[in-house]
Amino acid sequence: MQEWKNETQGRPYGNEVKGKSRLVSMDIRKQLEWMIPTLADPFLSTADIIKCSPITFEDVKSARQNEILLNTQFCRKFPRYNFMMKALKVLATEGTLVIQTGWDYEDEEIETMVETVVTDTITGEEVIAMVKDKVTKVKKNQPTIEVCNTRNIVIDPTCEGNLDKAGFVIYSFETSLSDLKKDGRYTNLDNIVIGNSEIPGMLWRL
Repeated sequence: MQEWKNETQGRPYGNEVKGKSRLVSMDIRKQLEWMIPTLADPFLSTADIIKCSPITFEDVKSARQNEILLNTQFCRKFPRYNFMMKALKVLATEGTLVIQTGWDYEDEEIETMVETVVTDTITGEEVIAMVKDKVTKVKKNQPTIEVCNTRNIVIDPTCEGNLDKAGFVIYSFETSLSDLKKDGRYTNLDNIVIGNSEIPGMLWRL
């Protein structure tokens, strides 16, 4: 990856001879500037990016519904331009791209008036009445994707290039204690040892 970056940025190769030209051509970088927009165009010029194929006849309607929903989220609720340009730039510059997928979900309980069927105590008939009840309102429910720094990725070296055989994949990152508590997935936060920081308690590392 470093070799690719050096060639893209036109850095010296290290075999320069004194008295001869040390100029390194920037043809690679110029070519990438023309190539990246062309590669991104198919993903940015249409609203039909994701295709959901049904497995059985009963899945046809649900597949079509999911396809419309995911395409709407990708085009309107996701910064696809910034993602595609960053992903293609990293891939073209370093020759390697790692992305992290996830799902962003957030809900809240609210009180609202809902319809319910009750039995009239006098007539015995079933009637529809409005009662106050707590319901769960979904605020966010959409996929997420992030371009990772490849230097923070450690893959099981025993897999020999086959990720299906990898026993682990480590993604190191810097964050704050408040963000770790807010995430809700970590239970051993008391065991984190503070690193050398000018402001104790501000920066933590897993």
